[in-house]
Amino acid sequence: MRRSVLAVPAALVIALAGCTVAEPESSEVPSSTPSATASESPTPSPTATEEPVAEWPQCSDDYVFADNQAGIGQLAGTRDEVLAALAPRGEFAAPDALDGLDVLCVVTTTGYVDGAPAENGERQGVDISVALVAAEPLPDPVLQAWAAANGYEPSTGDEFAERVRPAEADGSSSKIVWVPMSYRGWDEAALAEQSVLLGFELALDDRTVVFYDFAPLPG
Repeated sequence: MRRSVLAVPAALVIALAGCTVAEPESSEVPSSTPSATASESPTPSPTATEEPVAEWPQCSDDYVFADNQAGIGQLAGTRDEVLAALAPRGEFAAPDALDGLDVLCVVTTTGYVDGAPAENGERQGVDISVALVAAEPLPDPVLQAWAAANGYEPSTGDEFAERVRPAEADGSSSKIVWVPMSYRGWDEAALAEQSVLLGFELALDDRTVVFYDFAPLPG
């Protein structure tokens, strides 16, 4: 069930995009008599049917910035500089992992892997996709089934262990992990603060789902 919307910070703007459909052109067929004109109704062009694409709201920039500031290895700089570097966008790198779940919001940011750069000075890039998911319907069985079906194995025996897939020949790899909000060390007060940043109400048993998509190793 979707959560009630809270007072949204001024920095959070929701844009609604509309679309227009061009009307088909009508054609006129001249008759053999100059004084009469026969018109034909245009034949509608066939339209291709497409499978609906999941569209979820993007987690707010306020949430992204606060999450970066609270994390290990956070980026330095002003709010605008940090957001420009992270390039947040409203997508999730493995959308089918969320099928059937009540997704509250998603966001993907871009960063670099910690550690020494390659000999050419480059670092390995990583796209980090985050989805905040409601506790009902229970996400865990769905995510476990998706991970197993796609070759992601638990790294430990912990209930909420990272699921990792073997790296490709070029060094690209990915992993997925999900935990309840309570595992993030948030109490009710912290959860209320995060809810204000996001613009909707969170619960301690909601899940944070994180998918890491590592780019090929720099040559």
